[in-house]
Amino acid sequence: MKVTLNWLKQYVEFNWSPEELSERLTMIGIEVEGVVKLSGEFEGIVVAQVVTKDKHPNADKLSVCCVNDGKTGRQIVCGAQNFKVGDKVPLIQLGITPVPRALTGIVSRITDGEYVISGPTYTGQRIRMGRTVLLQTPQAQVMVTETPQEHWDLGIFEHIGIDPTRHRFVLLKSRMYCRPVFVPIAKAVVECDGGGVTSSDDSRFPFSRLDRPVYPLDISTTYP
Repeated sequence: MKVTLNWLKQYVEFNWSPEELSERLTMIGIEVEGVVKLSGEFEGIVVAQVVTKDKHPNADKLSVCCVNDGKTGRQIVCGAQNFKVGDKVPLIQLGITPVPRALTGIVSRITDGEYVISGPTYTGQRIRMGRTVLLQTPQAQVMVTETPQEHWDLGIFEHIGIDPTRHRFVLLKSRMYCRPVFVPIAKAVVECDGGGVTSSDDSRFPFSRLDRPVYPLDISTTYP
């Protein structure tokens, strides 16, 4: 039998850690085989409150928001729509240097990484991603391919047994090619800047000798 800590607290009042609770239950004859932590460990993420939310002047599906994390206020351009002024939301801090994480999971499937695009772009083209592995972790399913790939089609997941429409969150690393396929099945899209020379955040680059304001560096401007 598997139960969550929060479910158990609905019926029994206690403030023990999961490890201490496990030991106490075992000592009274209710053996606990193991404790699994389902939540991930995140660094550089704080809780911020949405102060204002205005429509982006140059994009129908984007909002310009002011948020406050208790220390300072920031202006953020956001693609999500499932929040309102006053909500508290997770905020990724600027200047984070991601460190590769070691994952422990079960290899549930291995494929040759081939599928045929069904459309709407490059319809009929066969994609070869190389050896592809599906890892099952307590937090998520992770697909690893031998070669870097764009998300041209749902087949990138379906060929290995994943139905994206049945998952609450799907994380993709893609600039734009995923949009014709994945945006129609999504309730909301949250765009994250991954850095590098193709970053969508123009403030990352040291532009100089430019008359300001200028499109698209300043959100108050419009396309000529």
